[in-house]
Amino acid sequence: MPPTLFHINGWNHSRTTGLIRAHLCVAIGLCSSQSTTIKPPATPSCSAGLNGQQYIQMTIKTNKSLKGAENESATIKERNPAADEDAANEIEETEQVAKPNAADDPVFAVYGEPFITNAKGTVHLNERAVAVKCATENRVKYDPTRKLYQRFDQGLGLWPTVHEVEVRRLLGDLLLRLGKEWHQEEFVQRNKTSQFNSLCKMVQPYQVNVATEDTTAQVHVVNGVVNLLGKTPKLMPHDAKYPFKSSPGIQYDPKAKCPKFLKQLLGAALAADDIALVHKYCGSMLLGPNTCHGILVIRGTAGGGKSTVISIVEKVLGEENVAHLRTKHLTGRFETSAFIGKRVLVG
Repeated sequence: MPPTLFHINGWNHSRTTGLIRAHLCVAIGLCSSQSTTIKPPATPSCSAGLNGQQYIQMTIKTNKSLKGAENESATIKERNPAADEDAANEIEETEQVAKPNAADDPVFAVYGEPFITNAKGTVHLNERAVAVKCATENRVKYDPTRKLYQRFDQGLGLWPTVHEVEVRRLLGDLLLRLGKEWHQEEFVQRNKTSQFNSLCKMVQPYQVNVATEDTTAQVHVVNGVVNLLGKTPKLMPHDAKYPFKSSPGIQYDPKAKCPKFLKQLLGAALAADDIALVHKYCGSMLLGPNTCHGILVIRGTAGGGKSTVISIVEKVLGEENVAHLRTKHLTGRFETSAFIGKRVLVG
């Protein structure tokens, strides 16, 4: 059968109605087996004609292009799941390779990995390992007598008291870091307040393990620790082994002199023997315990410098190491508890 040819006369190129009619006519012609000439209704502006064979060839070519694009799209869609699976396997393999080795960490080598996964794939936090890691890295310890947390400050050389909120923050920062290192970010983000409460309590018995040195005859100063055990004072560097909680804030200078204190304050009111006694008693305060089991009574006229001497002693020892005796309140329930850890009792 010869190919069916179509000739459309009178197609108006400038009007949408004529274009729609032309499409309808071609569609009808495709279903016919005879040569047919289809004429759309004449319009006032119909003056041009379109070769039906050219139109059909162009339409078929376009349809083939669209069909080829659909097949290519389907092929890509069929190939994507396998590519995604391969990419996922590569990511999983990379994560397994990048996972830290617990044996390389001195804390986790003893207490185990920070995240434990059971046979069902459920992840649990190794609270003891995380608590020890936090206490070790941040030098945190717990004072059971005062029920307070302490953290060593290397710059000050002190163990100042820190609030439990600060300990929680340290634990939170550590968990975020461990979550990234051990690929458990999602698990860490689900941690609740109860988890941090449990971790804070776990820090108490598993505090940082630091060898503590007795502070008897040791005085904390800004530029180090003065050791008074020898014949002459010796300046030592700050170290966590000294459990100092406060400091008088004095810069130690072995060449410094105090002429005003000796001549104008003590020399104007005391004899040479009494000045020597004041030196020895104040020196015993620096040593720590009251080995002589004695008290120093200062008597004098009004404005004679008694309070000035006491204020200087308090500044040298550190006001945090001084308590004040209030005889009217000694029978109170909590009065004597303020004397714990103090070196001097002034009253």
